[in-house]
Amino acid sequence: MLRGYAAKVVGIPAFASLNTALRGRLAEILTMISQPRVLNAGDVLYQQGAEDESTGAILVEGILSVTADGGPAISVAAPDLLGEMQQFDQYGQRTATVTAEGPVTVLEFSWHEFVSRIRETPTITKEDQAAVKSALEAYANMRLHQL
Repeated sequence: MLRGYAAKVVGIPAFASLNTALRGRLAEILTMISQPRVLNAGDVLYQQGAEDESTGAILVEGILSVTADGGPAISVAAPDLLGEMQQFDQYGQRTATVTAEGPVTVLEFSWHEFVSRIRETPTITKEDQAAVKSALEAYANMRLHQL
């Protein structure tokens, strides 16, 4: 488990609307199921249009550049969540290209495992699950409008 990153995961903006206890449980789940990955400047985390096995990432150190359809890049600084928009894309494709601006550390995880763990955690109620889904949808829509 990557407990050292839990404090950063708790602070990701996608979960800001959730109560403190729920954010803590989500951070615990995410750090348990994630694998760290280090990227160098210019390395691509996600390529627009690519399909993958439903992976997400939490940016815990560094800055990433996000571009879509040749538009202007937006910079994303740690801590932040990435890969959430694919979860709401009907084709399951990446909606943007995400590139490291310098040295970057991300925690990669499976969205399927994340959802399964949320459902299996007795202290996460059905109402909490709905709140998490709503927060992720809102964040994905906000990010889509930024691009």
